This record gives sequence, C-alpha cells and structure tokens, in this order.
Amino acid sequence: MRKAKQSVQIEVLAPSRPSDEAKAMLAKLVEQKVNEALSGKSGDSIFEPFFQPKPVAERMKREMNVSQQQKFAAYYEKWGCLRCDTKKNGHWSLGMCRRCYPVVYERLKVCIRELDAERPMAIPTLDRTNMAQQAILDILKGKR
Repeated sequence: MRKAKQSVQIEVLAPSRPSDEAKAMLAKLVEQKVNEALSGKSGDSIFEPFFQPKPVAERMKREMNVSQQQKFAAYYEKWGCLRCDTKKNGHWSLGMCRRCYPVVYERLKVCIRELDAERPMAIPTLDRTNMAQQAILDILKGKR
C-alpha cells in the first residue's frame, strides 16, 4: 500500500521593526544599566570611568554628579599621586601627577598592544564598544 503524501504548509513571517514601546523599554534598560554602574557604593565602580574606553567614559562623565567628577582631584589633594604619593608635581588626571600619568598611560598602551598581538583575529576593544553602541543606536532608531 502506498501512503498518501501529506501537505505541509510553511508560513513565512516578515521581520517586524521594534515598536515604539520596545524602543522605549530598551532605552530605559540601557539607562538603568549605566546608572547602576555609576551608583555602585562598593567594588570597582568607584574607579569609573577610569577603566572605560573613551566614548563610554565621556557618556558616564556626563551622567556623574559633581562629587563623582571631582573625586580624583580630591584624592590627589588629600593623599597625593595615586602612584608615587607626591603632591609636588601637580595633579594631571585620574589622581596622578604630571610625571606619573604619562608613564601609566604609555604602559597601558603597551599592554593593550601586546594583548591585541596575542589575539590577531580578535576585534580591538574600542571597535567592539563602538559596534555595541552603534547596535543600540540602530535599535533605538528602528533600523535593522
């Protein structure tokens, strides 16, 4: 006996664009996560935006209150350079003096270069950050 062929129907759904409500929810979630990172009372968040890529740090700085923005200058005033404890060279940035900041900056650049060299196929950190930010912007704007 032969079996009758069964008919299968496939419904193809066209991709839908995010609704205004979905965009608003996503924007609220992103804002909430940024605020959580900024408001942490313990742990590594006290160092923010110290360890963030420049575009992220700039966004975080705009969201900070005055006390948060001035914390590294106040640290330097009270205890001196974060690296060498001196107050003689003047505050440069991130709680470090004019002599230590460039040293730490250059050392960190070397570390990033070496880490990137170990992972030749990896996307550089800043590119991943920019890609993520662009993806969020595209979602918020309703692009695909």
